[in-house]
Amino acid sequence: MGWYRVERLLDVRQLPGSTTRQFLVRWQGYGAEDDSWEDQSSILDERLIRTFDVSRAQRPDAFSGSSTAGAWLAASQRKQPLVGSNHQACDLPTIGLPPSSSDEPARVDCAALEREAARATAAQLTAAAYGLDAFCFVAPCDCGLGLFARVPLRAGQFIGEYDGPRLPQRLQVTGKYVLGVPGTSVVIDGACENSPFNCERSPAVHANHSAQPNARLECWQMGVRARALEVRHRVVLVAAEPIDAGQEVRFNYEAGDSTYWAGQPPPETAWRQLRARPPPPSALEEPRCPRALTE
Repeated sequence: MGWYRVERLLDVRQLPGSTTRQFLVRWQGYGAEDDSWEDQSSILDERLIRTFDVSRAQRPDAFSGSSTAGAWLAASQRKQPLVGSNHQACDLPTIGLPPSSSDEPARVDCAALEREAARATAAQLTAAAYGLDAFCFVAPCDCGLGLFARVPLRAGQFIGEYDGPRLPQRLQVTGKYVLGVPGTSVVIDGACENSPFNCERSPAVHANHSAQPNARLECWQMGVRARALEVRHRVVLVAAEPIDAGQEVRFNYEAGDSTYWAGQPPPETAWRQLRARPPPPSALEEPRCPRALTE
C-alpha cells in the first residue's frame, strides 16, 4: 500500500458530539478535486498542524468563507449526484406550446400497403416492357402507345431525348419516326426504319401529335469542340407547361416549318384527361444544357 504525502492543510472542522478535529487536506501531486477531510490522528506531520493553527489564529475569519473551501465543495458536488427538491428544477420555464391534438393516430391497413407495393411493382414492370426513362415512360393510350410523365414536370423541364441512329438526309427512304436535326442535313431515325441495324427505341420516340401540345422539341448544342464522330446536337423533349405524373406528353409534329401530315391531321381527343399509373420515381438528376439553339 502506498503512502500519500500531505502538501498543506486548507480548513478545519469539528463534527457535533466529537472532540476530534478534521482537516481539509491538499495532497501532494493532486488537485482541488481530490481534497478530502481527514482526522487529526491521520496526519503524521505535526508541523503542518502547528503551522495551520498559527496561520488560522492570525486570520480568524479567513476560513469561514474561504474560496479554497468553496472550490473544494464545488468540486465535490460535481462528482456526486444531487438528489432532493433543493437540487431539482422546480420552476420550469414557461413555453408557448401548441394545444395537444385530439386527433387519433391514423391506422394503416397492412393489406393496403401490400396492395400498393404490388401496384407499384406491376407499374414498374409494365413500363419497363414498353419503355422507361428517368422522367417519362411508355404506356398504352387512345391511339396505340404514348409517352407519359413519370413524375410531376414543371414548365421547361427536360423530359427525354429523341434519340436514334443519325443518318444523312439523302438516306431517308421512309419512316414515320424520322426527325430532322434543325440547321443540319442529318435526320434521326427513331424507329431504325432506314438504318442497316436495329437500336433500342428511346421512349421520347413514342410521343404522339397534338395541335394543342403540352411539350415541345428543342435542339441542344453539346459544344463547339465536339470531335468528328461525336454528337454535336441533341434533340430533346421539354415540357411546355406543368404536367402531372401519369399524364400523356404530346408535341406538335408540324411546329415551325415542318409538314408531317400529307392530308388532314388526326382529330384531337380527350388525351389530356387520361391518366396512366406511373412507375416509382427515379433518383437520376435532370440533365441541363447551356442553351437551346432552336425550337
